[in-house]
Amino acid sequence: MQTGGVPINLALSSGNGSEVKDWSNGELKSETVAGASNINITLSNNITVASTVEDANLPTMSGTSSTTKYFFDFTDTRFADKTITIDGGNHTIFMHNAGLFFLNLKNCKVILRNITIDGGWKGLDADGNDVVGGISRGSSFINVGNPDESKSSEIEVGKGTTIKNCKNSGAIDGVGGGGGGALFNESRGAVIINGGRITSCRSTIGGAIFQGTDGSITITGKGIISNCSATADGGGIYNGGNTPIIVDSGSISDCSATNGGGIKVGGGGSITITGKGIISNCSATANGGGMDINGGEVVTVDGGGSISDCSAAVNGGGICIGGGGSITITGKGIIGNCSAAVNGGGIYAGGGTEITVDGGSISGCSAASGRGIFSLFGTVKIPNVVDVNDTVKYVASGGHMILDKKSKMTNYSGVNLPIGGLRKVHEPKKVIFDFCGQTIHHNDPNVPFIQGVPGKHIVICNLKMDGGGCK
Repeated sequence: MQTGGVPINLALSSGNGSEVKDWSNGELKSETVAGASNINITLSNNITVASTVEDANLPTMSGTSSTTKYFFDFTDTRFADKTITIDGGNHTIFMHNAGLFFLNLKNCKVILRNITIDGGWKGLDADGNDVVGGISRGSSFINVGNPDESKSSEIEVGKGTTIKNCKNSGAIDGVGGGGGGALFNESRGAVIINGGRITSCRSTIGGAIFQGTDGSITITGKGIISNCSATADGGGIYNGGNTPIIVDSGSISDCSATNGGGIKVGGGGSITITGKGIISNCSATANGGGMDINGGEVVTVDGGGSISDCSAAVNGGGICIGGGGSITITGKGIIGNCSAAVNGGGIYAGGGTEITVDGGSISGCSAASGRGIFSLFGTVKIPNVVDVNDTVKYVASGGHMILDKKSKMTNYSGVNLPIGGLRKVHEPKKVIFDFCGQTIHHNDPNVPFIQGVPGKHIVICNLKMDGGGCK
């Protein structure tokens, strides 16, 4: 071990066997940690933490009366502002003790590399119950503590790292709250999935990750969240709000929940899907197959990012947003092949949300109403789409829709609209259609281009009609 501002290098081995019965961070208990610039820990072999582990000497959760034990606990002030790298050397830690957790950190950065952490949960049987013999923990597998003022807490799931088979079944001494099958980020901490993977994890909220508020979540470097689930909200990620979530060359796939199969957000903050980032094959038994947002969020799908093959049993197969905020599909961003049983196969937006499709596309989506977009009391802008037919003909409900001259809308008939014509106006008292000088070719005399209902005020601006009319 070295000190004096240089790295500490510690090799962790289970000795002559594969079962650890007593681990207390070894030499890291030493006061010499205070003088180190950073800490490097390597695994020399696979380690099994068995159900009979003698954990009396393991570190407890910092700052609480909890008897919860952690394999690594970096919450002491001696670890503040340090970077701690745990390199597994392609080995596995089998955490097969329901009362023992992997990592607790605060005011420092921890990087996991080349390590598999197996939580011991065996999944659900055909009846939806835990498979017999699996491990179900009463808190999150990794806990990121709320950093002190002017400090930061950060966890990076790096290349070669897999966290799998983790179930959070509820709080212990008020900690965890059933949130985050793999990782609980209390508040203001940063979570980075950089080339690593979280898979086959489950919780009440946040099947893979629970994020409180005011932190950040980034999935990059082909990082993956897959096959995770929540009994309530956020099959992949649950975010309480005011947090930027970025999926940049990473993916969230095959996740499920009641609301927000891929992502659930309480409100505020931003979500960006970019750099060929993907949310795919996620599902919700209520709203938001890809993501469900209470409102006020800024959502951007650009740079080849996509939300595809997601589904919701009620509203918003791709995206469901409760109201306010904005959704922008641009830069070859795609919402494709998403479905909702009721409203908004691609997007459901309520309460004054502004939707802009500019250089992106919404295609192949399905719903009973508003196959591409269902906008309630909001604004839909489509300024620059190569062929807007596949998007616009699926807009339902009321609000304000704008088509720019750059958009091409030709040979429109409305035949495929389940509600007839471009839009059936049935919600707000005043609805504005601004076509910005477009010439619309409407070819089906049996289907009205715009169909209103008594008592509604419809305003049509800057429209040239060819071959059709309005009723």
